[in-house]
Amino acid sequence: MNDPSLPSRAPLETLVGRARAEEFARSAWWPRPFVAHGSVDRFGISRELVSAPYDELIRDYEGERRVWCNDRHGAQRMIQVHDGDLAACALHSGSAVTLEFIDRTPHFDAGWGLEVIEALGYPAVPALLAVTCFVTPAGTGANKHLDAAPFFILQVRGRKHWWVAENREAPHPLEGWGPSWVTPVPPELRAHAARISGEMPPDCEHFELGPGDVLYVPGGAWHRTHCDETSLSLSFIPRVPSWAQVIIDHLVEHLRAQPAWRAPAVGLSLPGGDEASARAHLDGLLEPLRAELRELDARTLLERATLRAMLPQLSAEELWSPRYRAAAATIRGVEDGLELITEHAEITVDRSLAALCRWALESTSPFCIAAACERARGVLAPREVVSLLRTLVEACALVDEFSTGQ
Repeated sequence: MNDPSLPSRAPLETLVGRARAEEFARSAWWPRPFVAHGSVDRFGISRELVSAPYDELIRDYEGERRVWCNDRHGAQRMIQVHDGDLAACALHSGSAVTLEFIDRTPHFDAGWGLEVIEALGYPAVPALLAVTCFVTPAGTGANKHLDAAPFFILQVRGRKHWWVAENREAPHPLEGWGPSWVTPVPPELRAHAARISGEMPPDCEHFELGPGDVLYVPGGAWHRTHCDETSLSLSFIPRVPSWAQVIIDHLVEHLRAQPAWRAPAVGLSLPGGDEASARAHLDGLLEPLRAELRELDARTLLERATLRAMLPQLSAEELWSPRYRAAAATIRGVEDGLELITEHAEITVDRSLAALCRWALESTSPFCIAAACERARGVLAPREVVSLLRTLVEACALVDEFSTGQ
């Protein structure tokens, strides 16, 4: 029996099929690549992506365009191109063209994409989703490389070959990289970079995608591609933080909120520096930090990581400071809960959230998001708190006092 409080798996089933959707629900992220077959019509994409001439699609695109090409040494480079005609010419010259952030345009049903994100167990917010359109000319492809995040490839037009292999050198890298890239080697791969070949391993898996096929590639897996004919595909990338990032972000926020940690690091081991004094000062800072870390609990970290994803427009310090206050709003009870009327919108909030919502909007002191979560702890489920905060933000019921000049 399905739990009505949990997000529907239907969007994920549309993407990868019912059996695979159930596997994802059990394992969070499936460790092996696979292909799901179906009709391209099941995706929330525009008819232009399916049938418009490539030149026209690239030239008329109103977002960011990038051209991918090889230099004389075989290294793959990316160039941002603002001129649509120039980008279309690059395609005819043998360079792949990407249309960035296509999920923010009418070409893609962003609502459907966010439903998939929620079905994967993450907040349904645009910051956690990146969708890119790849137009790859015949006879070309991407050299061997890896991407940190897991992703889905939605093949829309043409056919495209993929070779995918497990990354045995440094599983779960935090940055993308390839042997032919000119970017610095990520720290976790430095010890292995000299031994990493530009060729795919002999035991790699081969997939040939046609229109309507979806390929899932695990995060950090090596892969390369090749097209025998011009191909159009969409990469669907959930921007999922690592466990390390959850901790790092919390520590950065915590330390930046304290003047003592923001002070200049005087006396480092440089010529003329007082190293003994610097060590003593740093020991004095570390002692209370160790005690604070011992009191850190998983629930707090996860709640704050969720809010960070929910409200990406806020900086680390803003998110946990009492900087936001309730906007002027009229509150009235309705049959199903609570109705909020602001100058921007009228929204209805579920009765279970009414008390917290009323407290947030009637508070005479600055409304602090962290305080709202603390008040709700043990009363509301984290998903309910996130739902309320999303509702308040979308209805412009939270106002930044500093930016409004009030």
